[in-house]
Amino acid sequence: MAILRNRSTGAVLADSIAFAIPPLRHVVGLLFGNGGEAAENIWLERCRGVHTLGLHDDVDVVFLDAYGRVLACCPCVPPDCPSVVYSDARATLKLSSGSLARTDVLVGDVLTLDEV
Repeated sequence: MAILRNRSTGAVLADSIAFAIPPLRHVVGLLFGNGGEAAENIWLERCRGVHTLGLHDDVDVVFLDAYGRVLACCPCVPPDCPSVVYSDARATLKLSSGSLARTDVLVGDVLTLDEV
């Protein structure tokens, strides 16, 4: 687990975030999380998009380049959305709904993971 921080502003976006690479972990982490903070917040490396099929609540989605720079923000993506994609992304964040508004994440900000 790690802390997700906006290096541009110093704000903490998530006190606990899971990091995933394998495609199967993407599905398991998004659909069958344990309902805790870690299940709500996940950094998906080598991922250009997500779906919200099977989720029960809205989520915030952030697309990042290879350096953690925010390319696009999609706040409050509803459940059962078949696809949210950004073709130039190198990583995608799925955060609990309201995370973007609470921390004022903007395109161009740099997000980092700090190991706990």
